[in-house]
Amino acid sequence: MNRVEVTVPRSAEDDVRELLSEYTEDITTSEVEKDDKTFIKFQFPVESDVIDDLSEDLKSDTDLKTGELTIDVLEQRAQIEKGKRRTGGSVALSVEEMYSKAFAFSQFETSSWALIGLAAGIAVAGLIMENMMIVIGAMVIAPILGPFLALSFGLTVGDRKIIQDSMFHAGASMAFSIVVALIASLLISSLLPPEPNPLMQLIANPGFLTIPLSLLVGSAAALTFSTEHREALAGVAVAIALVPPAAVAGMALAMPDLSTFFDVSLVLLSNVTALILAGSITFKLRGITPSTYYRKKVSEQQLGRAVAVSLMAILVLGGVVGYVSYTELQASNLETEVTDVVEQMSGNHVLMQDITIEQDLVSVTLAVVDPEHTANDIQEHLERVTDRPVDVTLITVDGNTDRTQE
Repeated sequence: MNRVEVTVPRSAEDDVRELLSEYTEDITTSEVEKDDKTFIKFQFPVESDVIDDLSEDLKSDTDLKTGELTIDVLEQRAQIEKGKRRTGGSVALSVEEMYSKAFAFSQFETSSWALIGLAAGIAVAGLIMENMMIVIGAMVIAPILGPFLALSFGLTVGDRKIIQDSMFHAGASMAFSIVVALIASLLISSLLPPEPNPLMQLIANPGFLTIPLSLLVGSAAALTFSTEHREALAGVAVAIALVPPAAVAGMALAMPDLSTFFDVSLVLLSNVTALILAGSITFKLRGITPSTYYRKKVSEQQLGRAVAVSLMAILVLGGVVGYVSYTELQASNLETEVTDVVEQMSGNHVLMQDITIEQDLVSVTLAVVDPEHTANDIQEHLERVTDRPVDVTLITVDGNTDRTQE
C-alpha cells in the first residue's frame, strides 16, 4: 500500500476526482499555491500494482499541459482503520516508485563519500592484517550499491539523466576507493607486506566463479531494488564484489606491484560490468520497459554498449582465467613428475625436499641421508623427464652440499 499525491490546477479538479474515484474512495483534497496559482492536491492510498495504470490514465485522459500535473508516490507500509481488516501493499514497486528510487540512488551525499573513504581505509587495514572479519566490516559500511542499481535501471528505461548521473558517481566511487586505499597504504608503508599476502592474492586472482557470482549478486540487488525488501543485505553483497578489489588495487600501486594491480583491475572491471548487466536483465525480465519511443531508442543504444563492454570484459577475464588455470595445471603436473623422479632415485633417504617451478627453470633442494646419486645424476634424469633446465642442490646430514654445475 502506498499513499499518492496528485497536484492539478483547480480547473481540472472535477475531471481528476472522477478519474481517481475509479481507483479509490478514500480521497482527501487541499488547496496549495504553485507559481502564484491555486492548485488542488489529492491524497489517497492505492496498491502499488495499480500506480502505473493510474499514472498513465492521468497523463492520457486529462487535458493538462506540461508542468500542470504532479504525481508523488509516498511509502506507506499498511493502513489500519477501525472496523476494517488491516491492508498491506504488494511487495513489488511500481515503475513510478522505482524512478524515484533511481533518482535518489544515482548520486551520493557528502556522508556517503565519507563512508566510502572509511570503508576503503578499513579494508586496507584488514588486508594488511590478513583479517577477513575486518574486511567484511568494511563491506558492511560501504554505501556503494546505489549508483550501480540506478545505472542498471536507467539503461533499462532509457533515462539519459539517470544513466549519466549514476555512471559518473559509480565510476567516481571506485576511483575514490582506490585513491583512499593508495594514500592509506603510503601512510603506513612500513606495515605493507613486501609482496601480496595470501588474502590479497585470493582477491586479485580471477577464478571461474568470479563472473557468475557477480551476475547473481547484480540480479539479487535488482530484485531488492524493484520490491519493498530492504537493500541492506544486497548492498553488502555488492560491496563484496567491489570494495576488497578496490582496496587491493590501491595497495598494489603503493607497493608497487603492477602485475597485481593489473589482475585486480581486471577483476574489478568484470565485477562492475557483470553487476550492471545482470541488473538490467533482471529489470527487463520483470517487465520494466521505456515509457516513450525516445527513451526506448536511448535504452537500446546504451544497453547495447553495456552488453558489448560486459561481454568483452567476460571474454578477457575468461582468457586470463583459462591461461592461469592452464599454467597452474602444468606446474602441478611438473611438480608431480619431479617428485616421482626424486622418490625413485633417493627413496627413503630424503629427509626434506623443496621444489620450485619457475617459467624457465625447475629448482630442487634435497636433504638426504647417504645419497645414492649425485646432484648431476639427478639433474640429468630430471631434465630428460621434464624437458627443461633443472638446478639440483643436494644437502647431506653431515653438512656437505652437492650442487649441480652451470
